[in-house]
Amino acid sequence: MHTKAVLFLLACFCPLPVFAWGPGHDDVNKLAVELLGDALPAAVTANVVKWAHTPDDFAPWEKLKQFRVSADDLRLLKAHKLDTAYSSHSAKGQAVEFILLVKAFKDNDPQRIAFWSACLLHPLADEAACNHDPLLHYATYAFKAGYHLKMGVGVGMDFADVARSPAGQELVRRLAVAEPPRFLPGDPDEALLAVMMSGLESNSYMTRRGTTIAASFALDATPQQMAATRTALVELGVRGATRGRDVIVAARDFARQGTIPALTPRLEAAFQRRKAAYVAARPLADDALYADLLQAQAPAGQPAVGVLVEPSINMNEACFSFGAKLLTAAAARSMQLAGVPFRLIDLRSLDKNAALTPQSISVLVVCAGPFKVGKAAKDALAAYSAAGGRFLWIGGEHAGLLGKLSENLLAAAPAELPIASQYGQDTRVAHQAQFYFLHEFQEALGSQPYRFVHNPNTKAGWQTPRCGYRLRPAEGVAVLAEMRVAGEVVPLAGACMGRDGKARAVFLPEYLLAPYLLSDEDGIANLSRPSLDKVGRRILSASLTLLGQAAVPSK
Repeated sequence: MHTKAVLFLLACFCPLPVFAWGPGHDDVNKLAVELLGDALPAAVTANVVKWAHTPDDFAPWEKLKQFRVSADDLRLLKAHKLDTAYSSHSAKGQAVEFILLVKAFKDNDPQRIAFWSACLLHPLADEAACNHDPLLHYATYAFKAGYHLKMGVGVGMDFADVARSPAGQELVRRLAVAEPPRFLPGDPDEALLAVMMSGLESNSYMTRRGTTIAASFALDATPQQMAATRTALVELGVRGATRGRDVIVAARDFARQGTIPALTPRLEAAFQRRKAAYVAARPLADDALYADLLQAQAPAGQPAVGVLVEPSINMNEACFSFGAKLLTAAAARSMQLAGVPFRLIDLRSLDKNAALTPQSISVLVVCAGPFKVGKAAKDALAAYSAAGGRFLWIGGEHAGLLGKLSENLLAAAPAELPIASQYGQDTRVAHQAQFYFLHEFQEALGSQPYRFVHNPNTKAGWQTPRCGYRLRPAEGVAVLAEMRVAGEVVPLAGACMGRDGKARAVFLPEYLLAPYLLSDEDGIANLSRPSLDKVGRRILSASLTLLGQAAVPSK
């Protein structure tokens, strides 16, 4: 889970369209205004669209150029430590803005009604925006805008791509009319909880459609797939607009009753409990990226390579790296295509103390990123290792779980690293680095140097494959890959070898395995079924061989 400080640094360098719908926010707000009819004062409905992008502004509320927040409203925002417009994206921010909208309706203040309506509509639409799907985010900011890979023409990845043609407008109106109101509870506490839960529910709604939208970018996409993508994109836009409509109507109704909800610590604690229950029960198949893999995995009882995965939660919230879902799905699919038994291991099952044994899971693949997992999960992984389990660890953080490898992973200075530590920035190293593979990796990849074919430091997107470690050579630790820059040799990847000659753990920086960075492949035939590129497949094959598991064919 990203901290507020990290989010601030990311967003400071972030072009507005990365946060979710780009121009589609205007279309969502226009649709919401249409659906609201006379629920909003007619004289100011244009401002609901005009202010649609306000929540992507990191300026303090009192310094916004487009609107002057009243002193009373500012006091409530500050009391809840909501200092900038971007705080609208948090569940607490949406709850407080709902209260402010109720107060604006009660005061019959058209400008405040329009402003807080716009501020609420934006994040309610964001959670249903398809570029927050793990596959489509990677495709938008890395594969398309960053690497310029060849794909099918596709339908689009923004609500505006379907909402601005006559046929699209007709489909939008048809689906919007068919979407019944989802009334908020009449109890003010329950209404606030419903507002705060909206992001979680919309995220599930959105990720179920990720591969449907991606399918239109296949080189052989059918007319039926293109039509399904148009429908899915429209459904997502309509979801944001209709949820916004329902929240705004509820705020008006509370104002008419003279009821002003209040967000209390007790209510925030209730939200955290409700959120935890929702996340615990969310089906992993709600992430469409995993749905077909769940059907193809090895049955229970059959030894297999485990792939540790987690469900999506909501925007920016994860235990692993932002690209981990794409990378783990691609690794699992590469094993599937090669006939290597694999099984997805849901991170939540570790929190429940489910058994993870070397007899059932011969190797566990972990794409760790910041590795923000709980103590129960760490204890389960430590017990698995102590029992003889083996890790293919794609770093990220390692939490000391890799034995001698962990002891010899050293924090590197930012200037040494190929991936920038700040959002949207580039590095000298990314352009100059040469990567050499050694020992078993050299057998699979050759002795020639590899360079980044595409720059992993994309101008936008959270998927950049960061890893802040270099490897210190030591007895019992085999160096498998090194980076050479301006005459300096930096060991990066390695294996901790056991007495049986097999590796107990292999550590790889994420940028060595992330798709289409070291491979000269220039396109993706079917975006909805991602797998590793040819370099990644060879690295995976060599790693599994080192770990005593059947290799993945490299062709």
